[in-house]
Order: sequence, then structure tokens, then C-alpha cells
Amino acid sequence: MLAAIVLAAVSALVVAVSQGSGESARSVTTAEEFDLPALRGDGRVRLADEAGQPVVVNFFASWCTTCEAELPEFRRLADELDGEVSFVFVNSNDRGNGTDMAARHDLFDFSVARDIGGGRGNGLYRAVGARRGMPITAFYDANGGLVDLHLGGLLDGALEQKVEQLYG
Repeated sequence: MLAAIVLAAVSALVVAVSQGSGESARSVTTAEEFDLPALRGDGRVRLADEAGQPVVVNFFASWCTTCEAELPEFRRLADELDGEVSFVFVNSNDRGNGTDMAARHDLFDFSVARDIGGGRGNGLYRAVGARRGMPITAFYDANGGLVDLHLGGLLDGALEQKVEQLYG
């Protein structure tokens, strides 16, 4: 019952982003406050759909070599923690082909969004507090509150340590 109440309250906070050339994202304080187009296909990625579990949101770009290096670890941990922690991937700050990069790392088994708005398709990236550099990773608690923003790569076990530190 409590989960249904939380989901209803959180759903009320969802920002509907129009579909078209005027798309934009607004400043967010919780995971549930955004709605982005899927990177592939016509679907939407709404973090309100992840309510009740912690959520790790990784922002990546096709030109980012550190992103390329860290995605295998994200994929491995996402598989390992399936059902305990949700993983969402957002192609941001990218004028290249993020779809190919996501496919190379089998990310389409998870929610993969295309960032919109901002000056370079980086509205959500900017809204969570990032100003420059890639990758970044945002960590949300099970109630949808942003609990940490990591700037830079999470390599060589750093992702697993961060998830353990934040979510136990």
C-alpha cells in the first residue's frame, strides 16, 4: 500500500516532455521528475517506472573513451544486481552515434534514453548538476531522491564500491 502511495505521489511529479523539436528538460531534484525519449525506437524512459528501488543513472557519449572503458563494468553489475538496483543509461552531450555504443555494450536490455534540451542535448545532464566532462553517474535512493553525483569514470571496482557504500 505504501509503495502505491509513493508511486502515486512520485508520478504526480513527473515532467512530461513534449515530443518534437521543442523538447526540453527542466531542473530535477528526484529521479522521477524526468521523462526522456528512448535512444532507440519510439518509447520513453521514465524514472518514475523505477520507483521502489535505488537507481543508478549513467550518462555516456560515443566520443568518450572513459565511458567506453566503464560500460562493461556497468553492464556486469546491472546484471548482477537485477531486481535490487535499477540501472538506466542516458546518451548525453553527443552528436555522434550513441546507439551503436549502447548496442556494442548490450545496454538495450535496460532503459536507455536520449538526453534532450540544453545547448547540446544535455538538459538532464545539466539539471542534475553536471557542467562539463563525461562520464557522470547519478545515484538515486529508492524514494527517487538524488543521493550522489559522481563526476568522471567508475573503473576497476569503483562502481561496485560506490553502490555498496550508497545502497548496502
